[in-house]
Amino acid sequence: MAIDLAETLAQAFVSALAKRNVALPRDRAKLGGGLAQAVARAHHAWPDIHVDAREFVAFLADKAEGASDLEAALAELRCADLLLAFGCLKGDGRALQELDRRYLSKVPAALARMHLDAASIDDVVQSLRQKLLVAVRGGVPKIAQYAGRGSLDAWLAAASVRIAIDLERAAEPRQAGEDELLADLPSPQVDPEMECIRARHEPEFRKAFQDALAALSDQDRTVLRLSFLDRLSIDQIGEVFRVHRSTAARWIARCREEVFDKTRQLLRERLRMTDREFESLVGALRSNLDVSIHRLLGRSQPR
Repeated sequence: MAIDLAETLAQAFVSALAKRNVALPRDRAKLGGGLAQAVARAHHAWPDIHVDAREFVAFLADKAEGASDLEAALAELRCADLLLAFGCLKGDGRALQELDRRYLSKVPAALARMHLDAASIDDVVQSLRQKLLVAVRGGVPKIAQYAGRGSLDAWLAAASVRIAIDLERAAEPRQAGEDELLADLPSPQVDPEMECIRARHEPEFRKAFQDALAALSDQDRTVLRLSFLDRLSIDQIGEVFRVHRSTAARWIARCREEVFDKTRQLLRERLRMTDREFESLVGALRSNLDVSIHRLLGRSQPR
């Protein structure tokens, strides 16, 4: 029976990956065993949430897509949190109850340092719940975007802070397009030759940069969004994740370097350039890194 289950789950996982044209695992038996263990861990945490195991495994395939070692990626996923998220997507009553009871009930605590009144906190909670569970314009509910690499608690806390910031900004007068105009201003010290080289390779540069951002964990992308888009201080980011300000500062610096290094690596692999041209492009990348992070995160990460 256990072998049959492992084979069934492996087949569901492989079928889901096959639709995305990615490399398929060779050792189906090992994969099936890992999937069976992942599903068992998730059901142990939430025994009253009932979903189709094959559909849940296909959901896990979406979260593990792009990993070089699928078995290792599965072991690192927060499968229990992902089961709750998947149960909510499928409309499971117990999953929806637990989302409210164990997770959304913690949102007021996550917003405590923002000094909001009770009515504003209620607005944030209701807006968050709606965004999580209600599809807009033919899309899917936002909870489908939870990737399971960090805790659902932290993911929801960061989302609630961003909603609170949005609500506060909506209530304040602001020059239209201010952030967008700032993001599109060129660096005052960019060399014209660098600009020419970068403009020539703009599609490859943008794709490499997007791929580098996508390679970050959910938490790392959230940290960058809070820092570059929402302009939270390291003290405020530390409060969101309940870490010291020095830890938040190290996170931001590490994320910036990871994006730069990954983008540099991808450009070297994908472009045929002279060493001089490549170093000029990398120089432009380094000098405009923060502007690029702001621009691409703002355009590629839906709220």
